Amino acid sequence: MVVAPLVLSVVAAYLLGSIPTGLWLSRRLTGQDIRQLGSGNTGATNVLRTVGWRAALPVVVFDVGKGLVAVLLGRLLAAVFGLDPELRPLTDSLTAFAAIAGHNWPLYAGFRGGRGVATGFGTLIAISPTVALVTILLGAVIIVGTDTVSAGSLGGALIAVLLMSGFGDHRYLPYVIVSAIVVVLQHRGNIYRLVHGTERRLGVRDKLLGRFLPRGW
Repeated sequence: MVVAPLVLSVVAAYLLGSIPTGLWLSRRLTGQDIRQLGSGNTGATNVLRTVGWRAALPVVVFDVGKGLVAVLLGRLLAAVFGLDPELRPLTDSLTAFAAIAGHNWPLYAGFRGGRGVATGFGTLIAISPTVALVTILLGAVIIVGTDTVSAGSLGGALIAVLLMSGFGDHRYLPYVIVSAIVVVLQHRGNIYRLVHGTERRLGVRDKLLGRFLPRGW
């Protein structure tokens, strides 16, 4: 009776992760397919650049929520089916990765989705809130310091691995490592542009410096 609830949890998590929030919201607001705009991804960063922050903010919230709810749903199904609590790390890891897979390769959007960063962060909140908090804080510092979202995403993935290996539950380490590898692979083009100094910048750092530093600094 272990296999059936695990399969059910994974399928449910994948279908939940597949909800293409960025695609549906941007289409409703602009009438356009965001997969034909900007980077072609349906994630919040592309929504921010092509539609605006008012659309990007709910996309981030919902995408994070998909990951969080997927893991919690897996735990609920495990409890309903009476699975051994010792199997929780396995159930959490499988449902978490299924949610990321759904976001990156969504059933409802022709298997063209995002890069899994926000949804992966949502799963991390459920698995280890402390690791998630430190990861998002340091990731934000990297984003502001480099003025690029991709650097923050890549740095956050590495930070999550280091934190989980040093302070977290090591039973979740394989999942965190695999999800970090997926994030890196999904950012191949960004890595190339970061290395060559051509990655598109947010402009956040200049705005912050302009606000807090005197004119002519």
